[in-house]
Amino acid sequence: MEYSEFLDRVSARARLSPELAERLTRAVLRTLAERIDSGEADDLAGYLPEQVRGYLVKDRISAEGFTLPEFVRRVQLRAEVDPVRAENAVRAVLSVLHDAVEEAEWAELMAQLSLDFRGLFEAAPGSGPGGPSAPPGSR
Repeated sequence: MEYSEFLDRVSARARLSPELAERLTRAVLRTLAERIDSGEADDLAGYLPEQVRGYLVKDRISAEGFTLPEFVRRVQLRAEVDPVRAENAVRAVLSVLHDAVEEAEWAELMAQLSLDFRGLFEAAPGSGPGGPSAPPGSR
């Protein structure tokens, strides 16, 4: 997936300007890098456009074990947005990430996240920020 396509999808799914989509993509991927181990971060980075791979670079090997509410809080602080916009961005960026990676890789990522992350994708198709596309995991 090309960089512009990645950001266009995030922008459309979260209903964001291109500039805000870029800022929130950076915040979500940097927070994700804190939440997962370095091997998984490296694996995911290999699927992403070169311009966003660096957001998954980790300073340490181990993962921090925080839940979805803390993940959203960190994104909110990093991107300087309200909590609702941060949560919508988390959903959108992870949804586009799911589009970009193989199913086995997505399963490995989900195995590293707490169960509450799965709730991001349980809305009926077309009812959430992803618009008319089905939520990840329903393909």
